[in-house]
Amino acid sequence: MKRRQRRPEGCVYRRGQIFWLKWADALGRIHYRSSGSPDREAAENALRDELKRKADGLAASPDPRHTLVDDLLTALKDRYRVEGRRSLERLGGRCRAPAPDVPRRGGGPCERLRRAALCESAPDGKS
Repeated sequence: MKRRQRRPEGCVYRRGQIFWLKWADALGRIHYRSSGSPDREAAENALRDELKRKADGLAASPDPRHTLVDDLLTALKDRYRVEGRRSLERLGGRCRAPAPDVPRRGGGPCERLRRAALCESAPDGKS
């Protein structure tokens, strides 16, 4: 089998049955991520997407296994605000306070939404 030449900006390699990606971002940091697939073509497409993000000047996409629900909710709220959606105010009422025995990093999604609403409603824009 012919050995494939490595790309200087990233490569795809196999660990067990799964292909992994290795690439350097715009700041020179090395990232490793599992493609989650035994298909080399899927892994190469994922690497191509990451290198395109790098070429466009964007940060590496977040690893879905390390993304918090709080971060997703914040991103959704920001997107609604940027797009000018009318349902933005209903978004705050869709979440419930977390159970008291569940530790949260930086407050739960409802707490973040309440703080953001307080900042928006303050006359000087600060709380």
